[in-house]
Amino acid sequence: MNLCYLSTCRPVLGTAGLVECLVSIIQKKHATDMAWWPDGAAKALAQLSGEAVNRSRLRRSGGLSLLVTAARDNAHAMHALLQYVFDDSSFQL
Repeated sequence: MNLCYLSTCRPVLGTAGLVECLVSIIQKKHATDMAWWPDGAAKALAQLSGEAVNRSRLRRSGGLSLLVTAARDNAHAMHALLQYVFDDSSFQL
């Protein structure tokens, strides 16, 4: 998850399947209770939301609801939600 902090690595990580892997790990561990999440998972989700490709992957894999859950306690997740405002698919809703 540390590679999520490097902007040059995030698109490659998304292509490699990290987004779906991280979402499935969190969903297996009481998705609504962040106390059970792996350390750094909320910030990793937030960092991955920086690229449109990864936002699309998060949305398709069910990670957007996890990001909303994380936004209750994590400022990084709250700021990441703002990245979704200007996505083309957000305009279609």
